[in-house]
Amino acid sequence: MKPFQTAALFAALPIALLAGCGVPENSAGVAPPAVAQASATPPDAAPAPPDVTGPINGIYGGRSEQVDAKIPGCPYPELGLIEIGDRTLLFPYTTDLIYVAPVQADGTVHSEVGRTTLDGHLVDGRLAFSVTTPDCTSSFSFRRRSGF
Repeated sequence: MKPFQTAALFAALPIALLAGCGVPENSAGVAPPAVAQASATPPDAAPAPPDVTGPINGIYGGRSEQVDAKIPGCPYPELGLIEIGDRTLLFPYTTDLIYVAPVQADGTVHSEVGRTTLDGHLVDGRLAFSVTTPDCTSSFSFRRRSGF
């Protein structure tokens, strides 16, 4: 279930619980059961972003930039290639810190390993994300080069 669908379900729950209040009983002396149907989008919620269109799996080329480094061992800026396969980014930030981030229908990518995070977005063949650890922050920009 998508997050906005979950929110709609919980938003409708109090209404469903109150739906039986003040309902006249039927001829058997029993109130009819309350039935609530959650809408896909709450009335005041922003519309969901469109699903990613076009190919996702493939080789992406780009670069990294060091945004913040509290220690000298943070990865240096460099050019490189990454691969998305089965709609999943497998990204080795360092030799002992590897992220597995599924590409969601709206293009977001997110992964957490311990106290570190990878957050980003894929739009029109361009992948941008950042990696934040307690000691380092790096940003990455890639463009799709080829598919498979």
